[in-house]
Amino acid sequence: MLKNEGGFSLAQVIVAAGLLGVLSLAFMQLTKNMGQQQNFAQSKNDELELATNIRMLLNDERYCRVSLAGNGEKGAPDSPVTFRKSSNDEDGEGLDIALYTSNVDGTTRVQKKFNGQNNPGSDDKSKYGKVTIKSIKLIFNNPNGDGNLNWDYEDSASTNDVAIVRVVTEKKISATKTRTMTDDYDIVVNTATGQTPESTGVSRIISCNSEALSKVNEDYYYPINCSMTLAHSDSGGSYRSATLDMSSGGFIGVRLRGDVNSDDRFRLAANCGSGGDLTDYFKSCQVGFGWRDATDNGSSANSSPLGSRQYNFNFGSSATLQTGGDVNEDDSFYYRMRCPDGSNEEVNSYVKQKCLICMGHTDKWYSSPEKASCKKIQNMGDNSWGRIMTSGDVGADDALFLGFFCDGEFAPIIKNWGI
Repeated sequence: MLKNEGGFSLAQVIVAAGLLGVLSLAFMQLTKNMGQQQNFAQSKNDELELATNIRMLLNDERYCRVSLAGNGEKGAPDSPVTFRKSSNDEDGEGLDIALYTSNVDGTTRVQKKFNGQNNPGSDDKSKYGKVTIKSIKLIFNNPNGDGNLNWDYEDSASTNDVAIVRVVTEKKISATKTRTMTDDYDIVVNTATGQTPESTGVSRIISCNSEALSKVNEDYYYPINCSMTLAHSDSGGSYRSATLDMSSGGFIGVRLRGDVNSDDRFRLAANCGSGGDLTDYFKSCQVGFGWRDATDNGSSANSSPLGSRQYNFNFGSSATLQTGGDVNEDDSFYYRMRCPDGSNEEVNSYVKQKCLICMGHTDKWYSSPEKASCKKIQNMGDNSWGRIMTSGDVGADDALFLGFFCDGEFAPIIKNWGI
């Protein structure tokens, strides 16, 4: 039998080469599968963050109005967007819109945030991470089956109606397949119809917001005597802090000090006094706070903070979190609030359906969260976390935000600053 100089037979060399080929193919397939899983995890996170950011924009009356009506004073847009309701219902095309932030007065578009791929304009914002926004449309709810083909608003200086912002997105779920998703966001739109210079049945948008039309239970609106305090210290220096009064919805923001790295500390505290069913309920709740480095690789392990850098504490207490290394665009802060069921089933149901704890971050000093995420109040046995991934190198031009909302509200209202 033929042998090579090293003493291996030709048959052994052929077998070894075949085994190496099989192992190489298996390794390539494993690598491909891992890459697909990481891409799926990242696209899912992008999908959730996109939905949160859209809701934030629609919940701010200023942003909502300039996005739908354009620049100009309330009720007097510079270039009115006019429409007929009958042409923009479920069976119609709908109005293509883009979403913007505004100046403080709410009279001028400042920055385009999102648009559909079908409506790019001069500054296309149809990509969000691994998610593509196919379209964003404003659709009005006309009655079905009543035989009326011209269901426009009656001429009036002011009409309130519920419309939806329909967002169609697409993301890859494999090398050859994509998934299309449709999400509807309810908003309340105030219109003027048949007012000069518009003709009868032609409407313009005056204002819009996502305020709930009715409250589930007026007795369970917000806790009247509870608060949370977020603070930051750099290099052992004094803390810069802001306190969030939980008696109404909104965020607090803390302007950070210096470069955020292993010598920085973040403190989160929660307290409740006395004052009724909701306040008493939150007294028994637990707040979670954590951090993790290198969370942008799609690993499922990143759904929770590092074990050594996560804290759970009750109202009436606090936790101090020390970050590790340089905090930058691949890091995440984690948060949650867990509450026992308690003896009042109505309160428990209200809180866990309607109340949210949120965190946000902005890079290079912006007065409200550039990105934010929220998580519903959880049962004590629920070990999942909410998280917000930071952007860029986190330092003295950044801010971290903490928010709390109930009763279906959500808006980037900044109630207090630590600066």
